[in-house]
Amino acid sequence: MSSRNTQSGFTLPELLVSVLVMSFVVLGVTTVYLSNQRAYERGQTQTKTHQNARVGLEMLARELRMAGFDPQDQISLQASPSVFQVATATTLTFLADVSGDDTLDRVTYRLQGQLLIREFSSWNGSIFPAPAVEVVALGLASFGLAYADGTQPTNLPLSAPVTGTTLWDIRRVTVTLQTEAATVGGLQTAYDLSIDVRPRNLV
Repeated sequence: MSSRNTQSGFTLPELLVSVLVMSFVVLGVTTVYLSNQRAYERGQTQTKTHQNARVGLEMLARELRMAGFDPQDQISLQASPSVFQVATATTLTFLADVSGDDTLDRVTYRLQGQLLIREFSSWNGSIFPAPAVEVVALGLASFGLAYADGTQPTNLPLSAPVTGTTLWDIRRVTVTLQTEAATVGGLQTAYDLSIDVRPRNLV
């Protein structure tokens, strides 16, 4: 009686085809994974940039609403005793006790490249020392300031830069900023924020 070979297996061409197919599958899965990972990272960066800008804008607005708050009457001691010291399209400096310690503070917000910078200094009785500088928002495509007086009912706009005695007329400040971040496709997407502030302590 003759014996029959009952062992079965893959031929070399079948193995090569299987390896090739598996390589394509692994390559496809890896490509999809890396693409999704990049999209996730861009989304996280975009969200962080927008959130950072909102926090910075809210901080500016909160302090600006206090402009002119001076419980110790220290604004009158200044060489230029106006609440607003600098008012340009991208820089704003004002006086107020924003820290709540009965000492007058000088606060500046300005654009530096893509950064929103805050400078802070407290009156020491004779001068404002060199300010502490911090970044309050980053990734800005633009930052703008517009001013208006207290004329009712519309508030007439004041052309920036506001200078001289016209600084005394500022009663309303509109702050706008725009962030920019990469989208999934690598394109830039803009995110606009705006707030209208009327300082409470100006009459």
